[in-house]
Amino acid sequence: MEMKIGENIRTLRQQKNINQEALAAAFSVSIQAVSKWETGASLPDVALIPSIAEFFGVTIDQLFYGLDSKAADAVGTEPPAEAPSWQGREKGLPFPNDNKVRVVQYIGHRLVKAADKDLWDGILLNLEETMENISMSKSRSLQIEVWGHAQLEGDLTGDIHAGGSVECGEVEGDVHAGGSVNCGEISGDARVGGSLSCGEIGGDVTVGGDAQIEGEVSGDLKAGGSIACGDVSGNVNAHGGSVECRNVDGDVKAQNVTCGEVGGDVQAKTVTHIHP
Repeated sequence: MEMKIGENIRTLRQQKNINQEALAAAFSVSIQAVSKWETGASLPDVALIPSIAEFFGVTIDQLFYGLDSKAADAVGTEPPAEAPSWQGREKGLPFPNDNKVRVVQYIGHRLVKAADKDLWDGILLNLEETMENISMSKSRSLQIEVWGHAQLEGDLTGDIHAGGSVECGEVEGDVHAGGSVNCGEISGDARVGGSLSCGEIGGDVTVGGDAQIEGEVSGDLKAGGSIACGDVSGNVNAHGGSVECRNVDGDVKAQNVTCGEVGGDVQAKTVTHIHP
């Protein structure tokens, strides 16, 4: 899925009926910075991403990929007026009946959402015990959604969505996080609002901060900061940062590039080719 945060910011700003000057004032940045966001010349600072999503009433995933995208932090989802009954009553719950393992935090009757992310605690899940508790086979894919920071003990067969950061072992699926991610190999896509440190990745990667990948990337790789990785089968784009990698099948765009062979075009101020 293509990241289009600049286009989305422009659309959301226009829907809110405010100009670039008002948006710039809301986040203490220049009008030129907002203009660069909307034209795709640069990305917002990673620290601003959650606040921008909250300002427009959308999720971080929707801010990056469009309003039809579903994300774990669910900024725009309102909690029930009263504490829900967990004795089988589904009406009033702010979640779809989708068979996901969903971990949320309440303070009294109030659901702690991304707007209150400073109140989130780290949530520790032992994956083997979790699957036993819900009577699932270890071979079955497990879909986990955490409204907070997720610390997973063990490897995950399935997807993990978290509004905050994620720490885990290997993931045979996708990883979506509003914060940073530190994990093993990822077989699917990775969409990360903060920084990323992991093993090889079997899909596309979009990172708001720096990306440190110990292995290959079997797709496109985009980051708001710098990138260090192995071979990449797609394009590599480091907005305003540097790229250090092995061979790239597609294009490379960054301030400074150090790499092996590149199958496409290279756009950079400095380019240094390394030879295995």
